[in-house]
Amino acid sequence: MRDFGATALSCTPSCAMHLADAARERGLRPEDLPIRVGFHGAEPWTNELRLQIEAGLGIDAPDIYGLCGMGGPGVAFDCLCKAGMHVSEDHHVAEIIDPETLRPLPEGEVGELVLTTLSREAQPLIRYRTGDLCSLTSEPCACGRTSARMSKPIGRSDDRLIIRGVNVFPSQIEEVLMSFPEIEPHHQIVVDCTGYLDVIEVWVEVDEDIFAETMGDLGSVSSAGCRRRSATCLASRSRSSSRSPRRSGVRRARRCASSTGARRPERARLRERQARRAAIIET
Repeated sequence: MRDFGATALSCTPSCAMHLADAARERGLRPEDLPIRVGFHGAEPWTNELRLQIEAGLGIDAPDIYGLCGMGGPGVAFDCLCKAGMHVSEDHHVAEIIDPETLRPLPEGEVGELVLTTLSREAQPLIRYRTGDLCSLTSEPCACGRTSARMSKPIGRSDDRLIIRGVNVFPSQIEEVLMSFPEIEPHHQIVVDCTGYLDVIEVWVEVDEDIFAETMGDLGSVSSAGCRRRSATCLASRSRSSSRSPRRSGVRRARRCASSTGARRPERARLRERQARRAAIIET
């Protein structure tokens, strides 16, 4: 941004926060960057995160809303009042419905956002269900605009996940997992956050044959490690015996005891891992 003198940024909120952290780690202050405004969307974010982005980069961070089916970003935009996103009503008709009954809801109530295109010719959409939960208001904004405003989406009416701006459906993950015959039809999707970046992990249950092979591989690795330690022990004994024959027996006993005894904690840890996996699968 400094090299090119960029004054505007458009990305996901988590990416903007990551850039703010990276700038701070390099000793850069917000006033050292030429950027003045950032347009962020494509994933859920709160007003609290907006304040952190604005403080970290020294910018205004208005929200944007859009969908691929509607042509991408541009369905609704924040103004500098940041009191709700103005819907582009010359191109879209926005409604709020009950996701269960599909009946329209009164203004101000939270429900599923439904959009109808007005200016698209190649692929018009009528009452397209977005799956996003929000509310609408027609009250004039302090900026002077009179178009309807939508709140930030607060959730989904389906089970879709948004990971770093990418839509991920659990059914898609299940479809991929079920293409592997070695995997049992039991899995767990874990969504976590590393810093400000979302991370998704998929924990799967494999069949008994694969599990036995994996445990066998771990056993061979453990045995190989013990053999390496024993070889090191023998080499050290041969060197020590040439120096002090009387004390080599004591060293031999101690080293061999530690190398053979190391197998027990490893086996115990394996049993603990198996028990934890079984508990996760049961839950």
